[in-house]
Amino acid sequence: MSKARKGGQSSPKRWLGLPLPAWIGALGVVVIIAGVVFGSQSRKASAFTAEVAGSPRLKVDKELVDLGKVPLGTWVEASFDLQNVGDGPLKILKKPWIEVVEGC
Repeated sequence: MSKARKGGQSSPKRWLGLPLPAWIGALGVVVIIAGVVFGSQSRKASAFTAEVAGSPRLKVDKELVDLGKVPLGTWVEASFDLQNVGDGPLKILKKPWIEVVEGC
């Protein structure tokens, strides 16, 4: 004959020391986090539409930077946004070549 607990309640089933409902809740949290992470990655990938099919293509936001008259010895900076608008991987194999034109 088995002894009944006070109030007639049985203890919840345990797995690896934790109650089964705790494991189910933890599993639910993991599934939700995985859905958010993998769902956001697939949205990012599908948001891009290639302008060129079959190869990579580098797109630069500006081809010319006019800094006006700059005194000799003064440091100047210019920035460019580069984007691969093709559907292939873009590989830059050599150091970029930059032409500085003075007096134009």
